[in-house]
Amino acid sequence: MKTFKYRLRPSKSQRTNLMRTLELCRWLYNETLAVRKKAWEQASKSLSLYDTNKMLTLWKQEHPELKDVFSQVLQNVQERVDLAFKAFFRRDEQELAKSQRKFSKAEKGTPERAKHRKAIQHIHQRIAHRRKDFAHQLSRQLVNNFGLMVFEKLNTKNMLQNHCLAKSIQDAAWSQLIQYATYKAENAGREVVLVEPRNTSKICSRCDAMVEKSLSVRVHACPVCGLVIDRDQNASCHYGSETEFFHRFHG
Repeated sequence: MKTFKYRLRPSKSQRTNLMRTLELCRWLYNETLAVRKKAWEQASKSLSLYDTNKMLTLWKQEHPELKDVFSQVLQNVQERVDLAFKAFFRRDEQELAKSQRKFSKAEKGTPERAKHRKAIQHIHQRIAHRRKDFAHQLSRQLVNNFGLMVFEKLNTKNMLQNHCLAKSIQDAAWSQLIQYATYKAENAGREVVLVEPRNTSKICSRCDAMVEKSLSVRVHACPVCGLVIDRDQNASCHYGSETEFFHRFHG
C-alpha cells in the first residue's frame, strides 16, 4: 500500500477558521472529559460514548458556534475521550488480575507464591493510597472554597453488600470523602450537613415537579417549567442559598 502526503497552504481566512475549529474541539474535549470525570467521582458512573453524544445535542443548543463544525468531527472528539477512559480502566484492573493469576498458579508454600502474594498486597495498598489521596485533596478543595458543604446521607455500608455496586463505591471513596471533609470543616470553622438523598436528582429545583430519569441520563430537563440543567447541579440547587438552607435545617 502507498501513502501520499501533501502540504496544505491555507489562506489567512482558512487558517482563522481552522484555528476556530480546533478551539471548539478543544473546548468539547475538556467539557466531555469533565462530565465523565464528575460522573465517575460523584456517582461511580462510567458514562458511555452514547451518553456523551446525546449531551452534544444539548451543548449545540447552548453554544450555537458548535454547529459550525461538522458533526462527525465533534463525535470524533468524544470518541477520543471514550478511548482514553477505556484505556484508563483497563490498565483500575489488568495489573491486579495478572498478579492474581500468577498467585493462583504458584504452588502453596513456595517462595514464588509468597512473592506473588506480596505483589498483590502492594497493588491493593497502592490503590488504597490513591483513594485516600483523592479524598484528602478533594475535601481540602471543598473546605477551602465553601463555608457550607452538603452531602447526601448514603448508607454505603448496606450498598457495599450489592456486588454490582461494591467495587464502584469503594473506588470512589464516598465515605472517606465525607469523613475527611467533616473534620477539616470543623478545624476551619466550616459546616458539613448530610441530607436525605431520596429523589434529589429527580425533583426539579425550580418548580418541585418529579422528573423521572435513569442514572444514565445526566441532564435534568423539566417538562413543566422548562428548566434544563446538569442532574447533579439540579440536586445541589434544592436548598437554594445558604440562608434558605439554614432556615430549612436550623429553624
